[in-house]
Formats: sequence, structure tokens, C-alpha cells
Amino acid sequence: MSRGRTYRIEAVLETAKETFWRLGYDGAAVSDLEAATGLSRSSLYQAFGSKPRLFACVLDAYICGFIGPLLEPLEAKRAPADAVDRFVRQLRELFVAGGLPSRYGCLWVNSIVEFAGRDGAPVDVRAAEYWDRMSCAFSNGLRCAASRERDDLTPSEDRAGLLAAATFAGWVTVRADSARARAVCDRMLMEMSSWWRPDDAPG
Repeated sequence: MSRGRTYRIEAVLETAKETFWRLGYDGAAVSDLEAATGLSRSSLYQAFGSKPRLFACVLDAYICGFIGPLLEPLEAKRAPADAVDRFVRQLRELFVAGGLPSRYGCLWVNSIVEFAGRDGAPVDVRAAEYWDRMSCAFSNGLRCAASRERDDLTPSEDRAGLLAAATFAGWVTVRADSARARAVCDRMLMEMSSWWRPDDAPG
């Protein structure tokens, strides 16, 4: 008779996520994952099939549990007029909070950078999805702001692309210099302030 599972998948994903977040995909050896989760290699493989599959599950949980809540206000059908401003300020706060984001950046962004330009990568880090989702979220936030008589934000797609790229840069920068990452956010806020009439600036 096989022995029943004595661990929670969610707990394993959480500890594995922190390991991949700190060390990266390549840097996280199976022995590191064993030590972090308390499971043997055979148990990990029985539950997830392989290291790439485990990482894919971790990345999916991270996108749903961390990135999703950050973007939810921007992605809402009727996003608040100040949703974009609030997102950038929240990002800035993450860069000074002292947790994993301020020390290791964004797991999704890190993974995109790690596998950039590599042929035959062992795992799909969903790079195209990242850019599409970020650009669409910012575009939606800007359109909703414009519809509330803020300003003419055309072409909002250009500005959305700028914000998506700046956000990516902030996540990469914070790993080396949190002060410079905060400066990226400050520059984003300054640039955004020029898009609004003085009496319409998001508060």
C-alpha cells in the first residue's frame, strides 16, 4: 500500500517559490529545493514530475498570487482614475519594504531576463504574456482615466508601453540598487504628471 501524502502542495510551492526567487531557475539545484521544502527528490518528482514542471507551477502561483493583485485595479473594467498613479506608488513602496521584492525583484521579470536569448530553454517563462498583460493593464488604466475627463491620453498605447518598460526596468534595478529603483518610480510619476492638466492630476 502506498503511503499517503503528508504535505500540502500550496506549502511546497510557497517554499519552492522563495528558493527560485532568491537563486533563479538555474541557481536552484534540486538539493536546494529538497532542503527548502523538506521533501526528497523522489517526492518532488512524484508530485510535480520534474524541476521544469515544478517551476512552471511556482511561476503560475506567483503570477496569480502576487502579480494579479497588483494589476487588478488597472485591469478592472472601470478602473479608478488614479489607478496608474497608485500602481507606481505601490511599486515604489515594495522597493523599500524590505521583503523579497525589494531584495530580489520580481520572480517573473527575473525569469524572463534569465532565459532571454537562450535556445531550448527548459521552461516557458511566458515573456510575451508579461509584456502583453502589463501593456494592456496600463492602457486600460489610462483609457479609464481619460474617460473621466482627465485629459486626452492619445496615443495611450505609447504611454502604456513606456510605463510597462519602466516597470520592468525598476524590477531589474532593485536587485542591485533599491535607491535607483525608487528613482525609476519617481521619474515615472514625474512623467505621468505632465500628461494631466494641473487641476486633473490624480490625488
